[in-house]
Amino acid sequence: MIETVFLSIGVIIFIGFFSMIFFERTRIPDMLILMLVGLTLGYILEENQIAIFEKMAPYVGALALMMILFDGGLNFDLLKVVRELGEASMFTLTAFLMSCLFVMNIMHFIFGWNFLEGLLLGAVIGGTSSAIVITTISRILVDERVKIILSLESAITDALCIVVSLAVIEIMMLNEINVRNSLGDLFGAFSISVVSAVLISVLWMGILKKFRGKSFGYLLTVAVIFIMYSLVEFVKGNGAIAVFVFGLVLGNARYFWKTLKLEGILGVDATIKSFQKETAFFIRTFFFVYLGLIFNKNALNYSTISISLAVLAAILAARIISVGILTLKNKSMRNYRIVLTTMLPRGLAAAVLASIPLERGINIESFPEIVFLIIILTSITATIGTFVYERKIRQEKVENKSHDHQEIRLIGELNKSG
Repeated sequence: MIETVFLSIGVIIFIGFFSMIFFERTRIPDMLILMLVGLTLGYILEENQIAIFEKMAPYVGALALMMILFDGGLNFDLLKVVRELGEASMFTLTAFLMSCLFVMNIMHFIFGWNFLEGLLLGAVIGGTSSAIVITTISRILVDERVKIILSLESAITDALCIVVSLAVIEIMMLNEINVRNSLGDLFGAFSISVVSAVLISVLWMGILKKFRGKSFGYLLTVAVIFIMYSLVEFVKGNGAIAVFVFGLVLGNARYFWKTLKLEGILGVDATIKSFQKETAFFIRTFFFVYLGLIFNKNALNYSTISISLAVLAAILAARIISVGILTLKNKSMRNYRIVLTTMLPRGLAAAVLASIPLERGINIESFPEIVFLIIILTSITATIGTFVYERKIRQEKVENKSHDHQEIRLIGELNKSG
């Protein structure tokens, strides 16, 4: 049994690595392959073995959430976002809010969910996957402004999905009709999280400065994340938001200190960022395999599939309207409507958030399975959209080349006749 476990771990890491290379070359998202591996394992293993993995879900989900939030905050270039915020933020907010509202209304009026449950689903799957979007658009021929808009959207919506989803979960857990009290408690929880994270991050950067160049900086930083998450949760704050803010301050330390005109405190060094990249890859690989492994095959029925397809249609409708507003203001973007509309893959943030409601005592029937299917459907949509766009570009190049040859031949004939 021990050798089988270690063999599986080694094989999964290799599959994760080669599926990432496969994605870079074919545009087929690696997470689809990883989830397929998990599903295959789910069919191979016995029910009692899968039950052991299911019991680990709260811990695996919390760990993945902490790491994705820390990684997102650490690599969130605040200055770049501020510089390009205008057009990108307008498109991002429009697409996110419309997706949330469309999904909420469809789930309430067609499938009978209450508004908060529908809003939670909309928030969880409201953002695009930065890992897929950034890798894909870097390899296709689009205008630089399109790349900036889609890259910033994927970065901003990761944070938006997490913040809004956790806020809705907090409201659902409070279970109070009194909006004023609910919002007050919510504001208090988020305030505790942000203030704690800022204070701890400033303190930790001061400590890191003294240990700069020495070993174990990354490992100790991870230890601080675990401790901070636990303490913030213990005092009724939101540990996930605290981790994101902690990463955000560490990743953008130079900008903060320059703005505050403080010298002497530096941000995290390249070693910590390098280790975090490796850790994020490891956790991401195993999480998608784990997600496929614990997927409830019995929930894969007509109801779940129809809900997932309806939600995909709602997301696409919101996307089409958002792209229409963007191209109305900026006519140069009209040539890239296909890319802007179909570049909507959901990823790790949605997958991690799917398991949080049940961990917090909120039971919504087939919620993780619906999110699982939406991740697959949106990834397939993005892949098809990329292929269609690239095919269109190739056809235009052939037509332009043919047109150029015709012009050259005509000019030659005129010169001969002249």
